[in-house]
Amino acid sequence: MSAGLAILAAGSSSRAGTDKVGIELGGHPVLLWSVAAAEASGAYAAIVVVAPADRVPAMMRLVGSRARVVRGGPTRTASSWAGLDALAGQDVIAIHDAARPFATPSLFAAVAAVATEYGS
Repeated sequence: MSAGLAILAAGSSSRAGTDKVGIELGGHPVLLWSVAAAEASGAYAAIVVVAPADRVPAMMRLVGSRARVVRGGPTRTASSWAGLDALAGQDVIAIHDAARPFATPSLFAAVAAVATEYGS
């Protein structure tokens, strides 16, 4: 079975007043912590970053070849569907919030393993 990961980064950051996922944290943008942890887990055949339409080019430059960037929707639900659609060929799909940068590689791996084992 192959697994895919959608990292939701399409929010407006209205409460924060600035682009949360682009803020530097420990020398790297917040978004890249999640991308790096997911890559290090070795659990995902594909990683997709879901971005606001007006930020897709900037997100593409930020993640480079590490992940594919797709346009999100006007709501979290619509953005989740955009991620699911982009990963349609995967057997298991996990969704992660880009504003949560402290997920570890072992957590990403465990999520994929449990979903694969139990079919959830």
